[in-house]
Amino acid sequence: MTETPENRNDVEQLRELLAGLGITGEDFAVRPLVRRGFAHDESTAVEIDDAAIAPELTVTADGVHWHPIGADLGSSPDMLIAQGPVPLAEAKRLITERFLSLRQADGSLPAAFMCAV
Repeated sequence: MTETPENRNDVEQLRELLAGLGITGEDFAVRPLVRRGFAHDESTAVEIDDAAIAPELTVTADGVHWHPIGADLGSSPDMLIAQGPVPLAEAKRLITERFLSLRQADGSLPAAFMCAV
């Protein structure tokens, strides 16, 4: 469930309904509204980008995306890794390469140390 200002008071009622169907614990997740696409309410939306979330390889008809949150080419062109049909091995390579580049850029991944072997 994506929590919004309009449905915030419905979370517990939905949780109880789902529990009655045997859906409990981690099978029911409440996530914040993400500031992407048409999410205009800045007071409750969470702003995300590829530097703020770990990659989760997502494939759509548009191509390969960084994460399901950004898997809409119209609202999240910055999350597109490669357009069109891409072999999964190449998609994984591209995601990994971008992830490592971001981590090196923000200092959370040490630079490669070339030593003589």
